[in-house]
Amino acid sequence: TVREVRWDGDPRDVEALAAAGHDAVWVGDIGDNREVRDSVSITRVDLTGGEQDASYDLDYPDGAHDAEALVTHPLTGQVSVITKGAFAGSVMQAPLELSQAEANTLTEVGRTPGIVTDAEFLPGGGAIEFVPLGLFNRFDLAPADGSNCGEYRIVFGMQSRTPSIAGRALIIFEGALPNP
Repeated sequence: TVREVRWDGDPRDVEALAAAGHDAVWVGDIGDNREVRDSVSITRVDLTGGEQDASYDLDYPDGAHDAEALVTHPLTGQVSVITKGAFAGSVMQAPLELSQAEANTLTEVGRTPGIVTDAEFLPGGGAIEFVPLGLFNRFDLAPADGSNCGEYRIVFGMQSRTPSIAGRALIIFEGALPNP
């Protein structure tokens, strides 16, 4: 851990962080596994402590969605929420100028494959995304006392929509969940 940053707020399901300039991040309270929230929020958190945090409500134009990815365009700073679904998701773009006084309506500007859990723009504006490839359970690593079922491993693979990016990248998350 390099630094711990706290902000005022009462988030419901924080799923993502995205760059918000050189010394700030967007904290995306955008998760909604049950898809009951017609509105989500993002908060700009200053990492230096010099500015007050600013929160913005984002409304989906067509009802509730679940999302786990938040990106900012490297040239314009415009924020987009990427929703997820079993077969496809959407890139929902926020207005370029955000308002704290009223909700900001998101606009669908593109579709994505299935369950996108993270994404990032390249410096020139191209994008890459990581999608889940598999979920594995290592039962052989379960303790004899049955306190958990071993290690879960989720493997994500990079998908690029930019032809100049070749090669593969994988991210593997591991964890053990306690039995109830």
